[in-house]
Amino acid sequence: MRDLGGRLRIALADGSDGVRVELGYTRPPAAARLFAGRDADATVRLLPSLYSLCATAQAVACAEAIERAYGQRPKGRVRATRARLVAVETVREHLWRILLDWPQALGEAADEATMARVAALCARWRAALAGDGVACLPGAVEGLGPDQDEATRQALAGLVAERVLGCDPRRWLAEVGDRAALATWCGRTATPAARLVGGLLAMGQGGLGRCAVPSLTSQALATQLAEGGEVFAAPTWAGRPRETSPFTRNLAEPLLVDLIEGFGNGLVSRLAAQLVEVARLTGVASWQDRPDGQRREEVLSDSDPGTGLGLVPAARGLLAHRVVLAGERVVDYAILSPTDWNFHPQGVVAQGLASLCDEAGVVEPLVRLFIIAVDPCVAFDLVHGADPDVPPFTAPLSEET
Repeated sequence: MRDLGGRLRIALADGSDGVRVELGYTRPPAAARLFAGRDADATVRLLPSLYSLCATAQAVACAEAIERAYGQRPKGRVRATRARLVAVETVREHLWRILLDWPQALGEAADEATMARVAALCARWRAALAGDGVACLPGAVEGLGPDQDEATRQALAGLVAERVLGCDPRRWLAEVGDRAALATWCGRTATPAARLVGGLLAMGQGGLGRCAVPSLTSQALATQLAEGGEVFAAPTWAGRPRETSPFTRNLAEPLLVDLIEGFGNGLVSRLAAQLVEVARLTGVASWQDRPDGQRREEVLSDSDPGTGLGLVPAARGLLAHRVVLAGERVVDYAILSPTDWNFHPQGVVAQGLASLCDEAGVVEPLVRLFIIAVDPCVAFDLVHGADPDVPPFTAPLSEET
């Protein structure tokens, strides 16, 4: 079957009042058309295979939506195991960008060898957690203990220290807590991640792409999903586009608090948020340290019988599933991804790119860097100019490994 993610087209054109950004999101058939009439068990087993990215988060959101439709609540250890599986996936997805895309922004080769090692370690970490995958199925009753994946986590933390942070993740979190400390880290560390951030700081480009798009909260999303309507077709909250991303998820982090004072939600703040999350998830094995992770169960109130909502803090932001069941059959199914919010035609990417281009011009590496800093969960084509025949800069989808 075709990947359900779709594809983005991002077009930049010169206008009388600055650069105009046009976003087009081509989606395959709606989830409702694929799953309506199937039984719930077949749906939860099929759905993750249809996504090239964040398949684990998709599986967890699907399982939890179906459980809520049945009036079930997974046990604490099952929820914890699922959360840790999503954390592993988050680490891998962030490192895909940091190791492959960030070096290319410097004009260097992608670090494919290190990414292959990361993928192997994450696969081993996931296997230690998931076993036969039962934890991601509705009605699961068994989770895993806290120590079953520790050796693999430590190996991954060592690799992150060597190739990304230049020091132990715990030490990085403790020492890099404000703008001055970040600049010091950049100056003493030779990894591409440090040199990229350091270069942006040195060039005065840390705030490129800043714009005024408010964050999407778990409570707001849960409320809107429960109300139904057209949220899945045109996601806004209180009449405005919202952002849900690693940046918004880490707003309370000391480093992000200080960076926002200087750079708003610009490039450096976004890149730093991904580094913070990688450091935390590899340096500390507890999901409870991740904002929104421990609160998502609390914001999902009971829904109508047969209707269930699943809300998961996936790598790129909040992922939502809504299912309507008649007995064990799916009547309706809808999915709202972070990309639906962040790549809204008037959303954070549209506004951020317009701001960036007005300040720095249409510099393709910077434009591309901003896009991957927000990080769509689908492939994108970037076109500059009004001529539709202009060859696009094409960004490939990351692959499951």
